[in-house]
Formats: sequence, C-alpha cells, structure tokens
Amino acid sequence: MVARRLPSSRLVLVLAALATGGCPRNEPPAEPPAHEAASHVLELRYAAVPLVQALELELTDTRVGQYVQATLTLEAVLEPVADGDDLRTRWSLERIDALELSGTVEPDELERARTLLLDHGRGTTVSDAQGIPDLAATDADASNAARDAALDGAPPSGVLLMTVLAEQLRLPRLTTKGLPLGEPVEHAEESETAIAGTDWVLPTTTVHRFTIRRIDDSGAARVAEVAILLASVAEPEEGTELDARLETRAEGTLLFDLDHGLPVSLELSRTDSFRVGETEGERSLVMRSTFRSR
Repeated sequence: MVARRLPSSRLVLVLAALATGGCPRNEPPAEPPAHEAASHVLELRYAAVPLVQALELELTDTRVGQYVQATLTLEAVLEPVADGDDLRTRWSLERIDALELSGTVEPDELERARTLLLDHGRGTTVSDAQGIPDLAATDADASNAARDAALDGAPPSGVLLMTVLAEQLRLPRLTTKGLPLGEPVEHAEESETAIAGTDWVLPTTTVHRFTIRRIDDSGAARVAEVAILLASVAEPEEGTELDARLETRAEGTLLFDLDHGLPVSLELSRTDSFRVGETEGERSLVMRSTFRSR
C-alpha cells in the first residue's frame, strides 16, 4: 500500500463525520494509582499472551442482487508471538455455537457456510504492539493465502462471513499515542483502497479517535474504559473519470487491562457504504467480544 498526501478537504470531511458521533513504538507504561491517572499519559500496548476470544456477530450485507443477514456466535483462539518489535498473532476458530442466515441464500447454504468456517477458519495477523496491522506482511502470510484459496467456489454467505471473521478475530486496534484520562486523542492516516475486480485505487483518509473515559481499580487489575471512533472516506482525485465513494464509520467501547496488557472486552458497531458508478451497497456490523487468558 502506497501512502499519499491527500487534499485537506477530505480530512475535514472525515473529522466532521467523527464530530457527529458521540508511529514510534512505546515502552511499557508506568503503573500509577488510578486516582493519579489525570496527571499521567497512558501508553497502551499488548503482551504476547494466548487468549480465547468469544465473539457474537450480527451482520447485514446489501448490494445489487444480494441481501444477507447473519448472526453468529463462536469461540476462537488467539496466539500472539513476539517477532522483533512486532506481534504475529495466529488465530483459529475453535467452535461455532450458533449460526443463522437469511436473505438471498440457497437452502443448503447455512451448512456449507458452517463447514467452510470450521474447516478453514484460521489465519495470521502481523501487527505492532498496539495491534495496528501490517497489511502487506499479513497478506503475505501462508496461512492467509491458504484460507483465501479455500474460498473459491464457496457459497457467497460463507465467503462474506470468512472475510468478516478474518478482520474481527484479532487483537483490537489501539493507538501509538499516549492517552490522558478524559481527553480525546486523534490521528489521521492516508492510504489507498483498491476496488475489487478493477484496476482502480482510491486515495483514502481515515481518522481514529480514542478517549479513556475512566479507570476502574476496584478489582485485581486496573481496567481502562476506552471509547473508540473511526471515520474513513475513499474517493477519486479531482479530474478522475471514475464516479465512486466508499465510507466507513465505527463506534465502540474497549475494556483494557492496564496491568497485564490484555483486552477484556470490545463492543463495536460499524457501517460501510460504497458507490461505484451505478452500483451501491452497504454493510452493517454489530459485534461483541470478550477475551480471557488461555
């Protein structure tokens, strides 16, 4: 992925989208008492500890000729391993507790989708200690290539679910910036988004906002409640013949164990919409994850 400086107007648009909703690597943070947190900047990072992720997912995907609504409950194992300054996190789907499909799906599609997920639901995410993925290194991992190869000829709903799971079965993304208690911290990224099935690549601006709402020190470990907002816009540069626009907005809450460097839970809602020429579509996602040491 090649970074590109984008027009300031796009950044203003993305910041406005955030307003309507409610990097160098760092050393491990000090451990001040919770009542002193207001005078400290907390730097969040993950420890390389195996985890079990329990995930509940509600998904709706709409586009020309296709409507899929799915609910899914499952457990997966995450195994992060330190690789220099990075984390290489292998994930594998352990079991599916519930799966429901409706919409434009074939009668046997539910069982075919379930079999696909159980047989091939594994992969690897390469990231830094804040869970920010290295997309090129992740795509190059052999386990991801093998999973993607298994999608050829698979039912559309199975492909959709596998694609979403590969994005959700990982350590939640943090920020490399220090976070003071109660004060939002934002950073913008400039990248490019490829339109599947075409040679078009759209300049993209994404803004992340993190806010530590409070720190709970009533239990065995201090747990930070972190509000997360994300807004992203991808569109052609001026003068391009292509008529296209992709937008993403996400909002959620992460509970993070400050003393052990581990996620506790994540609740997130996300909406992706796109328009390419006369083709339009939208995907909405509500997910709830809890994490525990394996």
